[in-house]
Amino acid sequence: MDMQWFHNLEKREQFALIGCVVVVVIVSFWSFYMDLHDQREMYNKRNQKAESTLIWLQQAVSTIQSNRGSGGSSSAFANKSLSQLSELAAKRSNLRFSRFQPKGDNEAQVWFDKVEFSQLLDFLARLELDYSVHVETMSINSANAPGIVNARIKFSK
Repeated sequence: MDMQWFHNLEKREQFALIGCVVVVVIVSFWSFYMDLHDQREMYNKRNQKAESTLIWLQQAVSTIQSNRGSGGSSSAFANKSLSQLSELAAKRSNLRFSRFQPKGDNEAQVWFDKVEFSQLLDFLARLELDYSVHVETMSINSANAPGIVNARIKFSK
């Protein structure tokens, strides 16, 4: 590289040019470092939130499992049949079965046609949490309208 043009500059201009290059390099590295530092802080905050959510979920799981083991609120419903419990949950969720097919005393299959998804979730939550009825299999399909679904659910007591 031909450095003749640099040597033709006065000493003051050479120092000024070198100083400008050094300042540009330092500012570039500082900017890069600060960007990395900010991203690191953002990821640390996300990680802390995820850890607190994980702890909460683990506590919720242990609470649910202990309620299942002790019978939870389902002990009052222990003498009711699966068909009575599913009817009660459906009624409380403002749903009606399209079809109900019991399979023995502790298993049943239900069909819902054109129901709101949120109501279906409410029904499932009531079955599981209030009555300790466990969902075995479930098939949910869209029903050509936003938020409306058709569902087939198999559950057991």
